[in-house]
Amino acid sequence: TPTPTPTGTTPPTGSRSAYQPIEAESADTNNGGLIEGTHVGGLGNGDWLAYQNVDFGEGPFQAYARVSGGSSGSGLVRFRLDSPTGPILGDLALASTGGWDNYVTIPANAGGATGTHTLYITMESGYPSDYVNIDRIQFGQRGEPAPDLATGALAPSVPDTSTGATLIPGTSNQPPTAGPAPKSKADKSKKAKNKKGKNKVSKAGKKASKKAKAKKKARAKAKAARSASQSR
Repeated sequence: TPTPTPTGTTPPTGSRSAYQPIEAESADTNNGGLIEGTHVGGLGNGDWLAYQNVDFGEGPFQAYARVSGGSSGSGLVRFRLDSPTGPILGDLALASTGGWDNYVTIPANAGGATGTHTLYITMESGYPSDYVNIDRIQFGQRGEPAPDLATGALAPSVPDTSTGATLIPGTSNQPPTAGPAPKSKADKSKKAKNKKGKNKVSKAGKKASKKAKAKKKARAKAKAARSASQSR
């Protein structure tokens, strides 16, 4: 069988969160799979799917895949970083699920990724034919509930009450650090009063200094006059 030419689909623009559902058919590059409506089928050993700009934030703890298998074979669905042979993020083993249309969600341990990467899903098996269909995938962090991949419902976002931004749990989609709060009229008025008070103190100090210098000069003059009188 000739090696299939990788094909592209129409993926979403910008980065995508690893902690929200990623549809299999949204792959940036599809090497060997068949897009069959809302899933990718015909996947066997040596096939892979690539998803660019996947944001893992501080790092995943689990991987989840909604998959089906209708053959007599089995194999691995493996998650790799930045190339089809890149570092392994996690993997899951799949045998028959009872039919190609019988999808199940399988969890797998995952780790070793932070920040944004190209995610590769690779099929690795000694079985010579197709053994897996993939509907969608999603990653999760420690302590988070397992996602509902049967419906593809989005994980709840977290509103940031200080900035009004919407945060995606577990990602680097964080708002910029807020600058200092604008000063109120009361703060400005207080500052003006303080400045005025400092000016008064400064002027009073200067006036006292002039008086002290005048007294010193007068004393020196009187002392010189007494010295002159005594010498006569």
